[in-house]
Amino acid sequence: MKFSPVKTFLFPLAIFVFSFSLAPHAFASQIFLTANPGTGNQTFTVPADYRAAGSTIQCIGSGGTGGTSTANTTSAGGGSGGAYAKIFNLSLTPGATVTYAVGGSATTTGGTIANETYFNGTASSTASLSCAFGKAAAGVSAGTATLSANSKGTIIFNGNSGGAGTSGAVGGGGGGGGSAGPHGLGRVALISTATRGGSGGGGSDGLQATNGAQPATGQGGSGGNGYSGTLGGAGGFATGAAAAGTNGAGGGGGQAFTGTNGGTGGAGGNDTAFDATHGAGGGGGGGGDATISDPGGAGGTYGGGGGGGGNSASTNGVGGVGGQGIIVITYTPAQTLTNLVSSMLHVLGGKVRIMGGKVIVQ
Repeated sequence: MKFSPVKTFLFPLAIFVFSFSLAPHAFASQIFLTANPGTGNQTFTVPADYRAAGSTIQCIGSGGTGGTSTANTTSAGGGSGGAYAKIFNLSLTPGATVTYAVGGSATTTGGTIANETYFNGTASSTASLSCAFGKAAAGVSAGTATLSANSKGTIIFNGNSGGAGTSGAVGGGGGGGGSAGPHGLGRVALISTATRGGSGGGGSDGLQATNGAQPATGQGGSGGNGYSGTLGGAGGFATGAAAAGTNGAGGGGGQAFTGTNGGTGGAGGNDTAFDATHGAGGGGGGGGDATISDPGGAGGTYGGGGGGGGNSASTNGVGGVGGQGIIVITYTPAQTLTNLVSSMLHVLGGKVRIMGGKVIVQ
């Protein structure tokens, strides 16, 4: 018989069996594949408790490296950011081995297999999920934005282009493009100008992310905002270095420091799209126009494009390295056991208070 909640009953003599179903609470498990970027195919063993229902697998492609300037001739463009893709409910056999790859920064405009990021396949063309890598800059020309056709997933957002450099004896490098993320596409870095400062890197991951800014007279351009609206890194002044981006924002562009190596662009920041330390990367700032050396800033991890090297009177400014790729596996562990606990309660007269639930009399 079934009793309504909170009632008191008198029993002269009875024996009750109380049955409880104690199912354990399930929390999502998250796995990040980031090791050994740029080394080609690797293997992953599917966890014993993996369950396809409700699972997601995401990736961000690697960012392109910024270009190298030609001393006293041209500044260089920035690399573009990597793409983002996501799939749902992928069926995998627990204990089975899956092939995947994590891309390293692209150093050529065409790229190689070492730059590709994909999961469950031996190549991006046959994998269940793949994310296009950002393109490296080629001299003054910036790396171009990724194309949806080069990624595979249920949801795809593209990484954006870097900023171009300038021709002539004076000019900072272009900033790197921001990577895409789960909130949207990456943002561009605008073309540099002949004002000696580098342009700021583009912000990452859509929403409130913004483009990197062009340099102004006397300073480098500021980096674009990150996806949550975090301000980009400030451009360098004659009395201070360019700032790195934070939380997915682009790095600031470098400014000239006569006779020193102070024109380096700020590094792009990584956001917290996946957890506190893993997310989409902002583009690195372009290097400033300096007397000796003026490298571009590194792209943020994961997938930010590197900033282009600035013009220099005597040396070539090296481009910043793009951020590597990442794969994120999220699933709710399968429940392998439901604990059924039965206990015997002997009631020898007196009162029994029922606080809801079911009582089976045998």
